[in-house]
Amino acid sequence: TDTEQGDSFTSTSQGDLPLWIWAPVGFAAVAIPILAYLIYRFYQGKKRADALEKQRKHELEEHAKMDDIGEFGTIGDNVRANPLATGDAFEIPKGDEAIAHQLTMDKMQFEPATVDVEHNIFKQ
Repeated sequence: TDTEQGDSFTSTSQGDLPLWIWAPVGFAAVAIPILAYLIYRFYQGKKRADALEKQRKHELEEHAKMDDIGEFGTIGDNVRANPLATGDAFEIPKGDEAIAHQLTMDKMQFEPATVDVEHNIFKQ
């Protein structure tokens, strides 16, 4: 049975819910999708920003490598030396070439030694 008192916060009929229950439910039904959309946009923006940051770091590393190659060369290139420190010898031979050159010079200056050998033959 219903009591007509003009009070909207009370209800005596079974199944009717008062307005103070439906207001937060309606607010949540509107607020949760909006909040989910904002979280989704933030997540997508952060993912995009992280990808751009990774790409920028890669580009900066590549530019740094190119700067180093332009200034210092790569491994295996001819090494340019300071002309004041080397007596204007710009082409410095690599280790193997220097050793081979030194051995060739030593072979050219080689003199065979003649030694008198005594043959001792022991007889019994």
